[in-house]
Amino acid sequence: MGDITMEIAASEHDADGNAGKRKAVYVSLHQTHVPRLVEAGVLESNEVKKTIRLTGPWQQLHAYLEFDPAIKKQGLLSRMFRPRTGRKEK
Repeated sequence: MGDITMEIAASEHDADGNAGKRKAVYVSLHQTHVPRLVEAGVLESNEVKKTIRLTGPWQQLHAYLEFDPAIKKQGLLSRMFRPRTGRKEK
């Protein structure tokens, strides 16, 4: 949990040295995100060791985590969420 907390804090807040932001990320992971992903069957969590492990159909979620609508891809998500250009205003 510590490693993932540091990585998320650094990417979201560009402040991996800020203890307050790391704590906020950790609390959010611990109270909300990890339990939901465990319930969905894509994570296993060990509360005692404070570890998480990917399991089950996590590859299906990876597409959402790595999704960038600005990149033109042939995937369904890209077609759905890519910003439309050249649309005429009515």
